[in-house]
Amino acid sequence: MDFNFRERVSVFAGVHPHPIAVQTLPEVFACIQSDPGMKEQTQALRCILAAQGKDAFDRAKCRLPAVTFGGIFRHRAKAKAALVDYSGLGPLDIDKGLMDPAATRVALMRLPWIVLAYVSPSGRGVKAVARYASTDPLLHDVYTLHACRLIRESLGDCIDKAQHDYSRLSFLAGDSEAWFRPDGARLMVPDDLLQPLKPERTNVCHRRRHSGITGQDSPLPAWQADLRQHVAERVLGEIEWVDAVTGYFICPGADKHTHADKDDDCRVVLSGVPSVSCFHTSCAAEIAETNRELRSRIGTEEKRGYAIALRNGGAE
Repeated sequence: MDFNFRERVSVFAGVHPHPIAVQTLPEVFACIQSDPGMKEQTQALRCILAAQGKDAFDRAKCRLPAVTFGGIFRHRAKAKAALVDYSGLGPLDIDKGLMDPAATRVALMRLPWIVLAYVSPSGRGVKAVARYASTDPLLHDVYTLHACRLIRESLGDCIDKAQHDYSRLSFLAGDSEAWFRPDGARLMVPDDLLQPLKPERTNVCHRRRHSGITGQDSPLPAWQADLRQHVAERVLGEIEWVDAVTGYFICPGADKHTHADKDDDCRVVLSGVPSVSCFHTSCAAEIAETNRELRSRIGTEEKRGYAIALRNGGAE
C-alpha cells in the first residue's frame, strides 16, 4: 500500500509555536536544494558559528525555516498532543564525530529507506529522513531504534542517541548537493521487535472524574485536587496530567522562546503553593503573570469549595 500521499509536514517560521504552512516532501526538498534565500541564511549562520561560537549560532538558527518531518501538527508546543496526521517519516540527526558530512550524506544513499539527506545548518552534521513501513505513531520508537541500529552498522557510530520524538522540529539548511529519493523503500522491522508499547500517559484528571478514583495518589484531599485541576484548566488551557497534581501545558509565552520547545518544558504543580514554571527564561514575565492569576483564582475557589465541603459533612 502506498502511503506517499500522507507524507506532508508542518512548516514553521523558526521556533514560532504555530505552523505557517503544510508542504509535501518534494516541496521541502526544493527549498533545501534550490532556494537562494535558504542558501544565504545558511552561509550567514555558519559565519556566525565560526566567528561567535555555538551560543550565538543557536540563537540565530532559531530564525531558520523548520519542519516537523513526523507529520502535520496544530502547534509546536506539546506537539504530540497536537498531532493531526502522522507521516510515517523519521527525522534523524547524524552528527557524532563526523569528519566529512558531505561524504556521509552520499554514504546514506546505501540505505534504500533513507529518502532525504542534507548537510545540517552548522555544516558539521547531516540531517536525514527515514521512511517507515508504518503509519502508526505508537510504533515510531521501534522503527527509529531499528533505523539507528542499521545506520551504525553501515556507517559506524555516527548517531549519538536514538531520536524517538516524531514531533521534533528540524531546521532546514541550504544544500545544493542534498538528495531526495521519492520512490525510496520503506523500512521494515522484524516481527520480534514489534512488541506492544506502553500506552500513552493517560489523563489522571479525566480518570478521577469519570471512574470514581478517590485521589489516593494525591498529596491533597480529593475535593481540593479536583478543584485545583478544574481551575488550572480554565487558566492554562489543555493540560496533560501525569499525576493528580502535576501536568504539562503550552507555555503562555511560547512565542517568546528563543530555542525549540519540548513537550515537558512548561509544567504546573498544584500541591503546596500552586506554581507554573518553564524551562525557558525568555517567557519569565508571562510565567509570573500566570502564577499570579492561577494562585488568585485557586484561592478564591478554595474558599468556596471548603465551605461547601464543610456543609456536606466536613473536608477531608
